[in-house]
Amino acid sequence: MTHTPRTRGRRTTTGTDPVAASLLQDDRLARRVGVVLLSVSLVLIAVSTGFMAARLSSYTRAEPPVPFAMIVANEDAFDFAGVPFALTTSDAQPPQVTVRWGDETVRLLVGGSEIPGLPTLARHADWLAVLLIAEGATEIQGLDAKIASGQIPSRLVVVARSPSPEFQQYKDHVYTYLELNPDATITRSERTYRDVVNDTTSWRHVAAMKVTGGLNSPSSRAVSPISYPNYSGVKRAMQAMGWTWPVFGAGAAGFLTGLILLLGSYVHRPDETTPAA
Repeated sequence: MTHTPRTRGRRTTTGTDPVAASLLQDDRLARRVGVVLLSVSLVLIAVSTGFMAARLSSYTRAEPPVPFAMIVANEDAFDFAGVPFALTTSDAQPPQVTVRWGDETVRLLVGGSEIPGLPTLARHADWLAVLLIAEGATEIQGLDAKIASGQIPSRLVVVARSPSPEFQQYKDHVYTYLELNPDATITRSERTYRDVVNDTTSWRHVAAMKVTGGLNSPSSRAVSPISYPNYSGVKRAMQAMGWTWPVFGAGAAGFLTGLILLLGSYVHRPDETTPAA
């Protein structure tokens, strides 16, 4: 009567079976390689993580993020800082939106889709917005009081997006900004889409995102550099980390490979155990 010994996670050999001896040697080699890979990979991960954090910290100090709080106006007419504001729509050809701030008037050509029958802001919400932007504010709560007291600088802005000659070609969009100054004057400026993309720390970038409605769809976010994670601020941060990304990736891949080799060498397959004579 023969007896087969029971094994727990290890291959055993009896006699001088060359197949079993070869398998045992393979296991030992796999363990050695696995341990070496794990050790080297942990060093790579630790070193790259440290340098990655340092490089990102340097980038953040060089280009500190600027927090903005934004209040979106929902009414076509109101008073702000004692100056009357009003928006009206003209259906004459070409259709226009008239912006009145105190005694000054600016006309904007309708630059996007509209929904007839609604008030002006709701009718043109796709491409037009009136925003109170507070720079350096981190929350909306108590914002009105802080703005009124002068604790936080703010600006009232009308932002309009003009479409490109080719529909939905976001890279050719032009943004018009009307800064409504406290002295009842209007300062007008324009930026292209490419200008806005490269000015991620400006209030103009925040305002542009509000009227670039396509960014709310996953397909547009995937191709638009103004949206996370593709817009240039994120790209520049990743570029600042430099070589640390591929080194960290290599370390992670090596760690997983070493772990698989090490654990795999202890896997027991009954057909590889040589029965005792």
